[in-house]
Amino acid sequence: MLRFTFGLLLAVILLLASVWLFYWLGYDKPSYYLETTLLLAISVWVAVKKLLAIENPSLFTTAYLAAIVLQLLVWLSYLGIVFYLDRSVIQENAVYFLINCLIFIALQAGSLFMARGR
Repeated sequence: MLRFTFGLLLAVILLLASVWLFYWLGYDKPSYYLETTLLLAISVWVAVKKLLAIENPSLFTTAYLAAIVLQLLVWLSYLGIVFYLDRSVIQENAVYFLINCLIFIALQAGSLFMARGR
């Protein structure tokens, strides 16, 4: 769990640094980049922490699928709110959200595979 947490923190730092780098290069900055990154990082961290505590394999599968559905519902609700609040940079927010999803879902699946694959 410690390696996963460090990997998650490293991903957060790299994502936030990349936003500022692209902004410095002249691109528009997503308006809710910090909130997006923190929401996805915290939700993935909580899901992995709770899923690693489950011992029963059949219960783990059900809990993992429920966690995915819950995360997607929360994330899409958040994305709808962001799109409603700031339509001026909707493309930047959407692309940044998708990049975050890709990175954090890969970290979640990889860490669960490594921990459960032993």
